[in-house]
Amino acid sequence: MTGFELEMAGFDESMGLPYGPYINNEMLSVSSYEPHLPSDASNTLHVEGFPPNCIRRELAHIYRPFTGFCAVRLVNTGYSNRHVIAYADFETSAEAFSAMKSLQGYLFDMHDRYSVKLDLQFLPGPSKVN
Repeated sequence: MTGFELEMAGFDESMGLPYGPYINNEMLSVSSYEPHLPSDASNTLHVEGFPPNCIRRELAHIYRPFTGFCAVRLVNTGYSNRHVIAYADFETSAEAFSAMKSLQGYLFDMHDRYSVKLDLQFLPGPSKVN
């Protein structure tokens, strides 16, 4: 770099990256964040908090905007007064973690005073494949 380029460049201490008009900055990839994933991270999320009349298509609309979303499955608990349990599958545990952080506490139906907030957890077990 020339002296002028060095003067124009800076350093972002929060990210540990140089910045400026003559530096090629690229966003870190999702896989760069994997060391920060919780130890129980997996590709599948266990989700509770959906109303009993919820259908698979409604659930898919919630997860579809998230990178790596693959599928969602509904589980009938056998109790009509219980909320629906669902499993959301993602390509990587980092993508599942991103969706979990974004949707934790999501209120499914704002106009239903009995609506509960979504509770997302990683599905434990051997489903962790990156």
